[in-house]
Amino acid sequence: MRRFDLEQRLCGAITGRRTIRFRYRGGAGPVAVLPYAVYLTEDGRICLAGEAVQASGKRAARAALDDFEVAGIEDLEVTSRPFKPASQFDSHGARFRAGVECAVDRRQDETFQLETD
Repeated sequence: MRRFDLEQRLCGAITGRRTIRFRYRGGAGPVAVLPYAVYLTEDGRICLAGEAVQASGKRAARAALDDFEVAGIEDLEVTSRPFKPASQFDSHGARFRAGVECAVDRRQDETFQLETD
C-alpha cells in the first residue's frame, strides 16, 4: 500500500535538504539519514535513497547510498539539521530509470508523482 503522506514528507526533507531520522522495519533504534531521492524500483517498490550518518550528523566513513523501502519506514522525524548533498550523487543514473518522485539534484519540474499498480 502506498504511503503518499510519508512520500510527501520525505520529498519535503529532500527539497529542504534536512536530515531525517526513522525506525526501519521495527528496528531497535532510529537511524539518521541524509535523504537524496524517492524513486520507483524496476520491481515496483517505492524507495528512499539516502546516506546513513552518525547520530551527530557526521557522515559515516563509507559514503555509499543505502536504499530504504518507504513501506518499512516508521516514526519519521524531519530534523532542522541541514545537509549538503555529496557532489557525486546523480539521480539520472540506471538505478533510478524506473522513475524519480523527488531528488536533491532535480528541480521540481524534472520530477513527477509516481504511479504504481
